[in-house]
Amino acid sequence: MKKGILILLSTILALLLTACSDGETAKPKADPISVKVSVTKNNGQVEVAEKKVKAKSDSTVYAILNKNFHIKDTDGFITSIEGVTQDEAKGLYWMYEVNGEMAAKGAKETTLKNGDEVSFDLHEAK
Repeated sequence: MKKGILILLSTILALLLTACSDGETAKPKADPISVKVSVTKNNGQVEVAEKKVKAKSDSTVYAILNKNFHIKDTDGFITSIEGVTQDEAKGLYWMYEVNGEMAAKGAKETTLKNGDEVSFDLHEAK
C-alpha cells in the first residue's frame, strides 16, 4: 500500500514539474571574445588610444567602441573618438580596418570574432 502511494506521488510530482516547464532548454552562453582596438590619426603616425577588451561573442565594432571609448556619431557614422573629431572641411574622416583589411560594412554591421584586431585611423579620405 505504501509502495503504491509512493509511486502515485512520484508520478504526480513528475507531471507537475513537466507542466511547469516552458519546453525550452537553456542555451549555453557563448564564451566572451577578446579584441584589440587601436585608435590613431595621420595614417597611424599619432596614437590616440589602444585597448584590449572583452565582449560578447556577437558584438559589433560599434558596440565595442561605444562601450570602451568616448565616441560621438551621426547617423551611425563615427565622428569623434576620445575627443578627436573628424574635419569634413579638411576631408579628414575616421576609417577602420579589421585584421588589416579595410572594412566592407559600417561599424554597426560588422561583427567581430575572438582575436580580431580593429584599427581606427583619422586621415584624409581619397
